[in-house]
Amino acid sequence: MKFLAILLAVLVHWRDRPPPLTWPAHWTPVATAAPEWSRLLTGVVVPAAAVWLLLWLLGGWLWGLLGFLIQFLVLVGCLGGTPWRALLDNLVADGYRGDQQAALHSLDQLGVAGAAEAVADVDELRAATGEVLALRFLREWFAVLFWFALLGAPGALLYRCLERVAATTGSGACPCAWLEWPALRAFGLAAAVSGRPGRALGPWAASLWSAEGSARVAGGYVEHALDELPADLDPGIALATRVRALEALFRRTVLAWLVLVALVWIA
Repeated sequence: MKFLAILLAVLVHWRDRPPPLTWPAHWTPVATAAPEWSRLLTGVVVPAAAVWLLLWLLGGWLWGLLGFLIQFLVLVGCLGGTPWRALLDNLVADGYRGDQQAALHSLDQLGVAGAAEAVADVDELRAATGEVLALRFLREWFAVLFWFALLGAPGALLYRCLERVAATTGSGACPCAWLEWPALRAFGLAAAVSGRPGRALGPWAASLWSAEGSARVAGGYVEHALDELPADLDPGIALATRVRALEALFRRTVLAWLVLVALVWIA
């Protein structure tokens, strides 16, 4: 049932139009004068505990169908948040035009602190693009699927609410980083396997205990999982080509995770 919920939720999100169930993917918590523990309790712990209680009380009704529906709805609501198709199309168009400032503006809107700063040329912009897109994909997709596979809907909701609270109010950044650490390493492995294992598995193993920031680590994973671009390629076209390659890699990474989860549950 859990694997079926993952599969259906992914299919719903890969339609041409985003699904109507978008909480907490589009949730923007409001910073208040309340203590940090209070914001985390009401915005993170209470929703996850409520879903756990619902599953405990109602999950077995109608031969487990009600529990499946709860898990599916929670996962659909947690996935996504960024209009990926429009964003990637804009970045590709900016690359072909050579419009570095427009591309930087699109990356800044994703809210990855420091990743798109101090970009001096198009080559640095391409590296920053990989870091920003990889980290947003991790937080909006892979980490949610990772914790859903381990802990079900309560785990996915706990991570997603914590990520939203940490991103918008600054509260809970440390526990969010703890939850993100294993998901990031799993993402690196899935990207390596679904990309270029010969190039990527070595750097992935070397980065397991890296102290670098999450954006730099995620960017390194996707950089090694993709083929190197020709040295004589126009920088703007190289940016557009890399964005399209990242889009395909992200899809393959989700598929690789689904296959891995299915094999583990079958075993």
